[in-house]
Amino acid sequence: MTIEFILFVGLFVVTIGIVAIGVLLAFNLLKKYNQPFVQTLLYQQIFSFSFLVYGIWGKIAIQQLTTNIAIEKELLDKVLFYIPLLGLPFLFISWYMLIKLVMLLKNKTTNLWVVSGFFVVYPVLFTVGLIVCQNNFLGLEVPQTAILPRIFLLLNITIQLTGMAIYLLIRHPLKNKNLPRINPGYMAVYLIVLVFYSVGLWLVHIHFSIAAAAILLLFLANGSISVMIHHSLLKIPTEESLQELDFIEFCNQYEISKREAEIIQEICSGKSNKEIAEALFITLQTVKDHTHRIYTKTGIKNRTQLANQVREKLNA
Repeated sequence: MTIEFILFVGLFVVTIGIVAIGVLLAFNLLKKYNQPFVQTLLYQQIFSFSFLVYGIWGKIAIQQLTTNIAIEKELLDKVLFYIPLLGLPFLFISWYMLIKLVMLLKNKTTNLWVVSGFFVVYPVLFTVGLIVCQNNFLGLEVPQTAILPRIFLLLNITIQLTGMAIYLLIRHPLKNKNLPRINPGYMAVYLIVLVFYSVGLWLVHIHFSIAAAAILLLFLANGSISVMIHHSLLKIPTEESLQELDFIEFCNQYEISKREAEIIQEICSGKSNKEIAEALFITLQTVKDHTHRIYTKTGIKNRTQLANQVREKLNA
């Protein structure tokens, strides 16, 4: 086993772990918050990681598998060159989802013209760049293995900087408190990582260690988008936490004790006095005494009125 092989096996394990964290974190956020921007985040993570895993690790896997196989170098180079191209739809969709995510974070939407223009302009730019590099129209000596990484690099930088510019230039909507604010410090770190892996991709043909570092940073940068959104959402109360605060306010308003609050919650869940006694490990008479005191404090006459008043408070 060569050092290069061991390095890339370890790197593969690490990057797959990053993929799992990024996608699962976005999925859990969707279950918890169920906001359009979180759904877009999940799609962005899935499509971008799909391209990265297929385009990068598919190419490396074929390189390793054909090491001891008698195959013409020219044919192998063509195969390795065109493999990542098959994953381009995933790449373009992930770039669009990134822009859409930024727009949604500012409570903006992308119209049909923007969508159509995006999926026309960027494939055309990619194709033009590919033709120019392959035919050396600019007189630049670009190694065959570096053509696709450099085209990806230039378009990716354009997308990333466009997304940052949109986020920084559009004012955050004050009325919508459910939209997170991304910490500028996180964006600065993200920009630094972008610069480092871009330099690595530009020099990817020089040495395998540079390629390995660039790949790691590329996966980390993409996964960090989920982490940034997650950390920003921690400052926004969920519906459950808001209801909990409302219930606490309800109990403070009527000077409800901790035990009485537990009984109110059980009553609202539809349990009988006997079921409440069993659930809280108290006697049936204790439940009745607490219930009577609750009625006295709140001015309520029966269980139905109590449950309705609590629900009205939580849904207010």
